[in-house]
Amino acid sequence: MIRRNAGNWRRQQISCLDRRQSVIIFASGYDTFSLRNENAAVQVYELDLPDLLDDKRKRIDNAGLKTTAKYVPCDLADEGWVEKLLEKGFMTSEKSYGSLLGISYYLEKDEWKKLIRLVAGIMMAGATICFDFPSTDESKETKVNKTLASGAGEQMKAQYSFVEMEVLLSECGFAVVEHLGAEDMTGRYFADYNRNTPEHPMAAPVGVDYVFAMRV
Repeated sequence: MIRRNAGNWRRQQISCLDRRQSVIIFASGYDTFSLRNENAAVQVYELDLPDLLDDKRKRIDNAGLKTTAKYVPCDLADEGWVEKLLEKGFMTSEKSYGSLLGISYYLEKDEWKKLIRLVAGIMMAGATICFDFPSTDESKETKVNKTLASGAGEQMKAQYSFVEMEVLLSECGFAVVEHLGAEDMTGRYFADYNRNTPEHPMAAPVGVDYVFAMRV
């Protein structure tokens, strides 16, 4: 439910694109936005590891579905993803929107900053990005997520205050347009549910923040 509402937040931003733009989904995994996208003016690029994208393509073909997404097999830890994206037709001279949901957790702070700098380098002024990050307001949920990640062979490597993240973005050429914390997400995406089912209220987890930022 939480992950789906992060997707809803992203879709609201994409729906406001005012002209032909590119949407770049970093670490796309099995994200299905490109299958549901009805805006022919939006070109979707999906970046992820080669084996994962191959499996995704097979699953889509087996399901009889079609996608206009351009797959960019790469490792985001290798700066070569930039050249591979350009080879697929991405235009740095056009406005674009980048989704980096679910990435910051698994990178050291210097690795995350390096990635954001690279993203800034391919985006023109006015382009936008969205992402989530583990905040220093740690909660029971974030401790559980750390345990689950560790059990899956991953490690959550960094936490940020909002001020720290805002400074990092500024140093990389981005300005924060919107910042949402747990209370904001709960009010925006769970209000109707909680009003209709007060006996089983839901809330966004404390310890996860969301940022929408613009290239300046």
